[in-house]
Amino acid sequence: MLFLIFSVCFLSLGRDWIIDYHFWRAHYSQPIVVRHYSQLIPKSTTPLNGFYVSTMAQIYPEDRGTNYAIREGKKIANVLTKNLKK
Repeated sequence: MLFLIFSVCFLSLGRDWIIDYHFWRAHYSQPIVVRHYSQLIPKSTTPLNGFYVSTMAQIYPEDRGTNYAIREGKKIANVLTKNLKK
């Protein structure tokens, strides 16, 4: 089913492109915010060169929303673009 959805969006996608996949389900639809949560938010940079993290946990203090996900994606895209120019 998932392949069918993606193949409609990405017409040249072939089953042989998929090495593995994992289905993840959470009990909660957004991060549980506890006291001093802002200090627990993971940084978007990682010790791995060229590997960045962008998750719903990083949109704090806003609530979940597509607009915030897009904002965070744009931040990472800007970082990647700057690093590619180096």
